[in-house]
Amino acid sequence: MLTRRLFLGSTVATLASWPARAQMAGGAEFRVVEARPTGLRLRPDAAEIAALGYDGQVPGPVLRLRKGAELRVRLVNRLDQPTTLHWRGLRIDTSMNGVAGLNQKAVAPGASFDYRFTPPDAGFFLFHPHCDGAGGQIARGLSGALIVEGEGPAPADREVFAALHDWAGTVRVNARPAPLRETLPPGARVRLRLVNATASKVQIVAFAGIKAQVVCIDGQPCDPFEPVRQTIPVGPLARFEILFDLEGPTGR
Repeated sequence: MLTRRLFLGSTVATLASWPARAQMAGGAEFRVVEARPTGLRLRPDAAEIAALGYDGQVPGPVLRLRKGAELRVRLVNRLDQPTTLHWRGLRIDTSMNGVAGLNQKAVAPGASFDYRFTPPDAGFFLFHPHCDGAGGQIARGLSGALIVEGEGPAPADREVFAALHDWAGTVRVNARPAPLRETLPPGARVRLRLVNATASKVQIVAFAGIKAQVVCIDGQPCDPFEPVRQTIPVGPLARFEILFDLEGPTGR
């Protein structure tokens, strides 16, 4: 049973690709992101609950561009409360960092704000509100990912995303009921981009049947290391990047 643990098998991983990637070309591209109410069904037989999503998605879209390219995003606020976009972990000009009361005014309901910057670092980053009431907005689903790709070939055969969220004790992965599966060929090298999309709970993630190597923490590269007991605590809004090989016979 998966409660707050995410178990990975050696050939069939209990994951699924993060939905609706917003891929960008090497140059600048203008992107409109709407923060708006949406519905979320925790179980197929359950009624929808009130959630918040970027472009109606929980989690929000994945924005992707190459290092050195300019990112331009217009936040449109369709909520009934002010909000912002904070670019967690990015080294950018403070005027674009989306912290209400520090470097911008919160975006009022019905209003918009244009964010424009060039990320100086490659990595796996997060965007979410940073204003009065942001904790509640994040808890109801407002977060998305930004991937800034570096130069050179990808270090893995497959990239997999997993956004963990806890809705009143119900764990979801990529907005779907856990467990989820991603089927991969034996021998594949996988890069797992893992984020705890909850605002106030630590998620304990354990790996079984593989030898996981942590290579980045919160968007920053680190010396690769094997987690103690193949288990890592993932704090609220924390991000880990993990490499592993799917060893063993077909069907394992």
